[in-house]
Amino acid sequence: MKYWIFQCNLSAYEIIPATLKEWNVKNYKSEIKKGDKAIIWITGIKGGVYALADIESDPKPMGISEDHEQWKLDSHLGLRYKKEDKYVDKVIIRITDRPKILISKQKVLSTVGLQEFKAGRPGSYGTNIRSNKQEYDIIYSLINGL
Repeated sequence: MKYWIFQCNLSAYEIIPATLKEWNVKNYKSEIKKGDKAIIWITGIKGGVYALADIESDPKPMGISEDHEQWKLDSHLGLRYKKEDKYVDKVIIRITDRPKILISKQKVLSTVGLQEFKAGRPGSYGTNIRSNKQEYDIIYSLINGL
């Protein structure tokens, strides 16, 4: 089992991630697999951990997403992603744990054991980023107050 960070850029997208059932896979297509785990991360200044999810399928072409119309067309990223949507491989995800409120980027990056967490830092671009069991477990504990 591998662990991933799946980033959601709300400047390009009009929907909250809790309603998503599919996630684009642009990086690590041959490594992301059914049974892996994901940390759902909201990008930006007010970003942070939104949820944890199970990956329920291997990446594959799935055509146009159910939420295809939610891309923001006034955003250059939204326009680009909407054009790519039909062609990008996707995985099915299932949200498993959500905090009552977003766990802020500042909280995550100041938590012991998350000093190397790759999301929320300069250069942490991409839809899919590697994580690990330790980071996932620490975030699970933050979400569940353990």
